[in-house]
Amino acid sequence: MPFELGVYSFGNTPRLPDGSRGPTAQALRDVLEAIRLADEVGLDYFGVGEHHMRAMPLSSPTSVVNAAAATTQRYVRGFGARPGIAR
Repeated sequence: MPFELGVYSFGNTPRLPDGSRGPTAQALRDVLEAIRLADEVGLDYFGVGEHHMRAMPLSSPTSVVNAAAATTQRYVRGFGARPGIAR
């Protein structure tokens, strides 16, 4: 089996200088740019995780993957997952 290298993201909302959160639209733009860069440098995989909170606003990984597919040539699309703890 060949070695594959990839990364994942939950699309973190950027922090502003005053400590508050930036716009969620910027988080989406940032993750799409990261996916384009991963494709450009030849990574094998980019996973997109799902969260429903302002700090990580990618609540629809399918939409992100579809948007990324329109601008990449070869990257393997996927969904990252992390078990949560109910409180």
